[in-house]
Amino acid sequence: MSTSTFALDENRVLIEAKQSVMEATSKMKRAIEDAKLLEAVKFATMMTSELRVNTLSPSKYSELYYMITQELWHLILFFKTLTEREMFSALEIYEFVQQVGSAVPRMYLLTAAASCLCNSGEEPIKNVVRDLLEMIKCVQHPTKALFLRYWFVQAIKAHLPTNNEEDHRHGSLNDSLDFVLENFHEMNMLWVRMGVKLRTHNYYGGNNQEDRRMKEEKMQLRSLIGQNVSFIASIDGLSFELYNERVLPAFSKTIAKTSDEMNQFYLLDYLLHSFPAEYHINALSKTLEIFEVLFPSVKVNDLFLPFIDLLNTVMSTSPESYPLDVCVSHFRLLQDALNGFVSHFEINVTEKLELYQALLSFCVNFCLDHEDGALIEEIFADVLSMVEKEVSVLRKNNRAIRVAINILKVVFQSFNNIKLLSFVNVFELFRLLDIHQQRVLFDDLVAMFVGLPADQRVNTPELLEKYLRVFRNLLKPSATDAKELTAGEIRVDTKLFCCLTFAVHNDDVIVERELIEQLYENVRDEIPERAQPILIRLSQMVLILLGRTHAFIEANPDAIEYTQSNTKAVDFSDDENEEETAVEEEEQVPLQLLSLYKLGMSIAKALCGDIKRKPVAINLFNALAYTAHSHGNLSAAYNFQTEAVAVLDSGVDKDLIVNCFKRIVNSVRALDDLPFAKRKNVNSMLRKMAETMLNKVHQIAALMECVNLYAECVEKHVFKVLLLTNNKVDEYEQFNSAADINGYIISLFSMALYHFERQQSLESSACAPNKRVSAEYIEQQYEIIVEKSVFFSEAESDQFEEIRHFIHNKRNTVPEIFGLLSIPEFE
Repeated sequence: MSTSTFALDENRVLIEAKQSVMEATSKMKRAIEDAKLLEAVKFATMMTSELRVNTLSPSKYSELYYMITQELWHLILFFKTLTEREMFSALEIYEFVQQVGSAVPRMYLLTAAASCLCNSGEEPIKNVVRDLLEMIKCVQHPTKALFLRYWFVQAIKAHLPTNNEEDHRHGSLNDSLDFVLENFHEMNMLWVRMGVKLRTHNYYGGNNQEDRRMKEEKMQLRSLIGQNVSFIASIDGLSFELYNERVLPAFSKTIAKTSDEMNQFYLLDYLLHSFPAEYHINALSKTLEIFEVLFPSVKVNDLFLPFIDLLNTVMSTSPESYPLDVCVSHFRLLQDALNGFVSHFEINVTEKLELYQALLSFCVNFCLDHEDGALIEEIFADVLSMVEKEVSVLRKNNRAIRVAINILKVVFQSFNNIKLLSFVNVFELFRLLDIHQQRVLFDDLVAMFVGLPADQRVNTPELLEKYLRVFRNLLKPSATDAKELTAGEIRVDTKLFCCLTFAVHNDDVIVERELIEQLYENVRDEIPERAQPILIRLSQMVLILLGRTHAFIEANPDAIEYTQSNTKAVDFSDDENEEETAVEEEEQVPLQLLSLYKLGMSIAKALCGDIKRKPVAINLFNALAYTAHSHGNLSAAYNFQTEAVAVLDSGVDKDLIVNCFKRIVNSVRALDDLPFAKRKNVNSMLRKMAETMLNKVHQIAALMECVNLYAECVEKHVFKVLLLTNNKVDEYEQFNSAADINGYIISLFSMALYHFERQQSLESSACAPNKRVSAEYIEQQYEIIVEKSVFFSEAESDQFEEIRHFIHNKRNTVPEIFGLLSIPEFE
């Protein structure tokens, strides 16, 4: 028979049955109104006889059942009315309905009469219920008997004794538990048999789709069995002792004897969710033993994970009821059970990890303080022993990876960074993930380092090495991994390392320098994309530490060791014919600073490996030079400054070269205590680079800066400005931009006039006679510049006139100033 044909026949049968029920119900109600017991039982028998049908599926049969039992309550009320009017005794009615011929209608009516008999108290309740349970066994058809026993619970449960005290006539709560548990066991067996009946009766033709529908219908009827459990759980007098001694063992026995995995799952699920969670906690050992009797194919995760969540919720609401030793005891039970699940049940690696994640959440919630988190290590040891056998599967399973990452997140968020380092197994699991999977934990790893209190800082080389070893794969991937890194992944890695540097601190400046050196050693060989941002952060650390070191030196002058001093001859002459030398003494540098200078030099040179980072290297050299100069270490300042010039000379991005040049000039200008010979050397290097590396327009501005810088070295050379301007004036005609050239010349003269003002207080006797030059010669140089600068605008010409009048005024009022500024090359 096809599915569609069977469905049509089934609907037809159901409609006909309902029609018969309606007719019988109408007649039964008329008989009840007339108080005719015989006729009422007769039509009630006709009504309940429809439940003998064999051709309805369980879902259709349940429709018919609910329709009929709804009317049976009227019959029960009728029986009670008869006994109250003393027309019949409840026992007479009970014996009368036993005369019904067919078993199914007889048992429905007998149950209704038993309800009346129990309510009347004519016979001991325990005897009536026992008798009824024995007679119900006559119906063994799975579907019919299942619904019949469900009707038994509905009709009798209100009359079962629920008091703990023994009543020799009607019984006690123990008797009620016996009846319900027996009925529960029988219904469970019928439910299992109903599945066999459905598979063999060929209701749906046997294909997969119909099998699924069959299972769904069977699951819809599970509430019939659960009614027994709900009744037991709702009894007010049910204590934990009764639950532990009577109910739980009965459930365990029933589940163990069940041969259907679906049934086992449902029964245990109903048990876990029907009774108070406190009962499960107090009887945790026996509850977990029930899991052990389940079939390997049962989906244990769907049972155990909600159960753990339930325990977490209940124990969290009243933590005072569960001291640490009790929580640890419960943890041990859960841990042993879970390890058994892993080997017993047919679950994949993802499901296994989910079980351990649930156990970890329980441990973090209630056992975190036990032996300083030792239980965490035990969980991860179990996880590792399981995962190591399935590493290849783990790395290919995205869901399993997500669970593993969540497990690690729980630990990272629950412990401070110092404590985490003691968890060897935790980081062993971390290392089993590949580099891309490790990056998912980036936010949690960063949170470990940011905003740490002083007592949790990475303050020793040994502690730092532990961190670097733990995150070695992430912070320093293999060459193969490095080639596959995306720009986003590189940013993640570098940010993580930089966050680690923020956690590095030690009040001892020497130890902190060692920590910075240790960090530098771990990034010096990295690919530039990863190393450069980290090096920038390390350079900041060096500059900060330089300030702390200087403060330490000033506070502890007697505890500082210095380098040995030496002297050397330095040429200060500005002219090849003028021999002027001085003896410059190499200053003594504290060894602590010398080490830092070397470290800063190494980091800055490492930054030069990327042309885009050369401006950063120049800035670092300039900053180091300024820091060294500000604390009197002039030789170190000079070395840093020449390195900055050398970086510029080695080639910088053409779009940045002008800015880099200006930064170096400004840096040199700030080193006002630098010996003249060293300033002269740096200036000479800059002038040569300006002529070779810059375009003509930028050359003019650069040479102006260099001349200005040179003039600041010593006052008597201020009018080198005019000489260099005169030497360059022949090149002006090459340019098309008059504004740039004119602005340059005007700036030169403005600078010269500034130096006039500075030298007004000098005495004319300070210069030898052969150094004098006439004011007319200076004006001559001025006229040459004006003559060759043919494209001055009217406004610029007016500015030159102002300069000329200023020169004339200075010559007339302070003529000796020109003698001070005479230079042999002018003559």
